[in-house]
Amino acid sequence: MGSNPAMRRAIPFLLGALGALGCQPDAPPGHPPVARIACKTSNSDANCYFLPQDTFHTEVTLDGSTSGDVIDDPLAEKPLRYRWEIPAGTYMLAKGSLGDPLIVITGQGDVPIPVKLIVTDVSGQSGSAERIVGISLR
Repeated sequence: MGSNPAMRRAIPFLLGALGALGCQPDAPPGHPPVARIACKTSNSDANCYFLPQDTFHTEVTLDGSTSGDVIDDPLAEKPLRYRWEIPAGTYMLAKGSLGDPLIVITGQGDVPIPVKLIVTDVSGQSGSAERIVGISLR
Protein backbone atom coordinates (compact mmCIF):
# COMPACT_ATOMS: atom_id res chain seq x y z
CA MET A 1 0.00 0.00 0.00
CA GLY A 2 2.88 2.37 0.71
CA SER A 3 3.53 3.59 -2.85
CA ASN A 4 0.10 3.11 -4.41
CA PRO A 5 -1.07 6.63 -5.38
CA ALA A 6 -4.73 5.60 -5.59
CA MET A 7 -4.66 4.35 -1.99
CA ARG A 8 -2.91 7.50 -0.78
CA ARG A 9 -5.76 9.56 -2.31
CA ALA A 10 -8.52 7.21 -1.08
CA ILE A 11 -7.54 7.21 2.61
CA PRO A 12 -8.08 10.95 3.24
CA PHE A 13 -11.33 10.76 1.26
CA LEU A 14 -12.59 7.84 3.36
CA LEU A 15 -11.57 9.54 6.61
CA GLY A 16 -13.40 12.68 5.51
CA ALA A 17 -16.52 10.70 4.62
CA LEU A 18 -16.49 8.93 7.98
CA GLY A 19 -16.11 12.29 9.72
CA ALA A 20 -19.08 13.68 7.83
CA LEU A 21 -21.15 10.74 9.06
CA GLY A 22 -20.23 11.49 12.65
CA CYS A 23 -17.73 8.63 12.89
CA GLN A 24 -14.97 10.66 14.43
CA PRO A 25 -12.51 8.85 16.69
CA ASP A 26 -12.80 11.40 19.52
CA ALA A 27 -16.63 11.59 19.47
CA PRO A 28 -18.45 9.90 22.36
CA PRO A 29 -20.19 6.66 21.40
CA GLY A 30 -23.88 6.64 20.60
CA HIS A 31 -26.38 9.31 19.68
CA PRO A 32 -27.58 12.41 21.53
CA PRO A 33 -30.96 12.21 23.25
CA VAL A 34 -33.99 14.06 21.89
CA ALA A 35 -35.28 16.88 24.10
CA ARG A 36 -39.00 17.66 24.07
CA ILE A 37 -40.95 20.37 25.89
CA ALA A 38 -44.67 20.07 26.53
CA CYS A 39 -46.27 23.22 27.88
CA LYS A 40 -49.64 24.06 29.40
CA THR A 41 -51.00 26.81 31.59
CA SER A 42 -53.21 26.59 34.65
CA ASN A 43 -56.01 28.39 32.79
CA SER A 44 -55.94 26.29 29.59
CA ASP A 45 -54.42 23.07 28.26
CA ALA A 46 -54.32 24.44 24.72
CA ASN A 47 -51.77 27.22 24.99
CA CYS A 48 -48.50 28.27 26.49
CA TYR A 49 -49.14 31.91 27.32
CA PHE A 50 -49.32 34.27 30.26
CA LEU A 51 -52.14 36.76 30.40
CA PRO A 52 -51.06 40.38 29.87
CA GLN A 53 -49.85 41.93 33.14
CA ASP A 54 -50.43 38.57 34.87
CA THR A 55 -48.20 39.51 37.85
CA PHE A 56 -47.18 35.90 38.60
CA HIS A 57 -50.71 34.45 38.89
CA THR A 58 -50.83 31.98 35.99
CA GLU A 59 -48.80 28.81 36.42
CA VAL A 60 -47.11 27.42 33.32
CA THR A 61 -46.07 23.76 33.45
CA LEU A 62 -42.98 22.92 31.40
CA ASP A 63 -42.67 19.17 31.00
CA GLY A 64 -39.57 17.56 29.54
CA SER A 65 -40.41 14.04 30.70
CA THR A 66 -41.11 12.80 27.16
CA SER A 67 -37.49 13.50 26.21
CA GLY A 68 -35.54 10.35 25.52
CA ASP A 69 -32.55 8.57 24.13
CA VAL A 70 -34.68 6.38 21.85
CA ILE A 71 -31.84 5.12 19.64
CA ASP A 72 -29.31 4.15 22.33
CA ASP A 73 -31.78 3.40 25.15
CA PRO A 74 -35.19 2.54 23.65
CA LEU A 75 -36.50 1.08 26.94
CA ALA A 76 -35.47 4.23 28.88
CA GLU A 77 -33.46 2.22 31.40
CA LYS A 78 -30.68 4.80 31.77
CA PRO A 79 -31.38 8.16 33.42
CA LEU A 80 -31.17 11.46 31.60
CA ARG A 81 -29.96 14.69 33.20
CA TYR A 82 -32.20 17.71 32.69
CA ARG A 83 -31.23 21.38 32.70
CA TRP A 84 -33.69 24.22 32.10
CA GLU A 85 -32.31 27.57 30.95
CA ILE A 86 -34.62 30.53 31.46
CA PRO A 87 -33.40 34.15 31.58
CA ALA A 88 -33.05 35.33 35.17
CA GLY A 89 -35.52 37.97 36.30
CA THR A 90 -38.23 36.93 33.84
CA TYR A 91 -39.94 34.24 35.91
CA MET A 92 -40.45 32.71 39.34
CA LEU A 93 -40.08 29.00 39.92
CA ALA A 94 -43.33 27.78 41.52
CA LYS A 95 -42.55 24.04 41.61
CA GLY A 96 -39.51 21.89 40.99
CA SER A 97 -35.91 22.80 40.34
CA LEU A 98 -34.06 23.61 37.12
CA GLY A 99 -32.66 20.06 37.12
CA ASP A 100 -36.07 18.35 37.19
CA PRO A 101 -37.85 16.99 34.11
CA LEU A 102 -41.01 18.94 35.04
CA ILE A 103 -41.13 22.47 36.44
CA VAL A 104 -43.82 25.07 37.00
CA ILE A 105 -43.10 28.77 36.49
CA THR A 106 -45.02 32.01 36.81
CA GLY A 107 -44.29 35.27 35.02
CA GLN A 108 -45.03 38.97 35.09
CA GLY A 109 -46.91 38.84 31.80
CA ASP A 110 -45.05 41.75 30.27
CA VAL A 111 -42.57 39.98 27.95
CA PRO A 112 -42.38 36.55 26.28
CA ILE A 113 -40.03 34.17 28.07
CA PRO A 114 -37.63 31.98 26.06
CA VAL A 115 -37.17 28.52 27.59
CA LYS A 116 -34.50 25.97 26.72
CA LEU A 117 -34.28 22.38 27.91
CA ILE A 118 -31.01 20.48 27.63
CA VAL A 119 -31.04 16.73 28.23
CA THR A 120 -27.83 14.75 28.61
CA ASP A 121 -27.46 10.98 28.46
CA VAL A 122 -25.06 8.76 30.42
CA SER A 123 -22.44 8.96 27.65
CA GLY A 124 -22.37 12.77 27.98
CA GLN A 125 -24.17 13.56 24.72
CA SER A 126 -26.78 16.31 24.85
CA GLY A 127 -29.82 17.40 22.89
CA SER A 128 -31.91 20.52 23.39
CA ALA A 129 -35.30 22.00 22.66
CA GLU A 130 -36.51 25.58 22.84
CA ARG A 131 -39.88 27.16 23.35
CA ILE A 132 -41.33 30.61 23.99
CA VAL A 133 -43.89 31.20 26.73
CA GLY A 134 -45.80 34.05 25.15
CA ILE A 135 -48.24 36.74 26.18
CA SER A 136 -51.89 36.13 25.31
CA LEU A 137 -53.74 38.75 23.27
CA ARG A 138 -56.90 38.42 25.33
